[in-house]
Amino acid sequence: MDGDSKAFTAAKPAAAGLRVGDAAIGGATASPDALPAFLDAYAYLPFPELFGGFGESWVTRTLCYKPRPGCAYVQSPLACVAALTDRGVDPGDIDQIRVRAPLVSVAMEGLSRPYRGDRLHPVNVTFSVPYTLAVYLVAGEVTPRQLTPGYIERNRAELDAMADRITLDHDWSLTADVLAGLGAGVDYGPLLRDRGPVASLRALRQVGETHDSIDTVREVAGLLRSGETRAVLDALRSPLDWERFDAGNARFDNLEFAFGAVIEARVDGERYRVRADEHAGACGRPLSETTATVRRRFEREAGAGFDCVCQAHEQGLSALTRFLSAPGGGTVTER
Repeated sequence: MDGDSKAFTAAKPAAAGLRVGDAAIGGATASPDALPAFLDAYAYLPFPELFGGFGESWVTRTLCYKPRPGCAYVQSPLACVAALTDRGVDPGDIDQIRVRAPLVSVAMEGLSRPYRGDRLHPVNVTFSVPYTLAVYLVAGEVTPRQLTPGYIERNRAELDAMADRITLDHDWSLTADVLAGLGAGVDYGPLLRDRGPVASLRALRQVGETHDSIDTVREVAGLLRSGETRAVLDALRSPLDWERFDAGNARFDNLEFAFGAVIEARVDGERYRVRADEHAGACGRPLSETTATVRRRFEREAGAGFDCVCQAHEQGLSALTRFLSAPGGGTVTER
């Protein structure tokens, strides 16, 4: 979560996926045992069953689109802050913001924190809830224009001051929502039942020992105190109710990534509360809504030409090249 090379973790696999897809069309085959064997050798609690269902269940049904640049886990907090400022709240009047989020968001914050300090870069800003919200509150938006070393360096003092007013806390009820959303498409219950409680607890402890961004003992204790234990256990019970795990039976079209957030803000003596259960463009939302989200971001950051890009398969290569190289986009008429 540091340095420009982070971009390759998404860009290179995307290109590799296209290449192997092309190879598969050409008749190339792969070993179905490669991933399960790797998992058996290196996972804390192996789940080779996760790698079944090839050709039967399609994870592309869960494709999401993020309305603003940054990790998926910052999108709901950003939506909350945007709603706050839409109410007329002046960022300069904000005394404190408390963000409540699922466990994955808190873990992400812990993973990115060591890479900040003297070095604040676009990557470790976009993997931080307080700093991403600080960018929005300072600049009034979060776009590639703010996520540059130059902008961050020029505004470092103001970003630090705003981020210091923002705290991030784990909320088990929001984690339960995440588990329930996943369980709508995949029943993980048989996996846990097959391993048993002792192996599961041992693996959980190993996670805490290896990744200091999550204190698993403290989180379990917090769950017992929170009053959300029943909600979490209920969320682990998928309505699919599989007798055994079979990825071929997954209903990825029903799966939800419910990375919600609750923001409580103290502003010049007044208190505000905003909640977002999911962000625009999240999987499971209507295609028309996601398309509108993509269009708004495209037109905000790239200008005109969204329909041209959507119809790229109908365009000639020379026409698309001219469009992509034109300042601010353009209109393509050549077919």
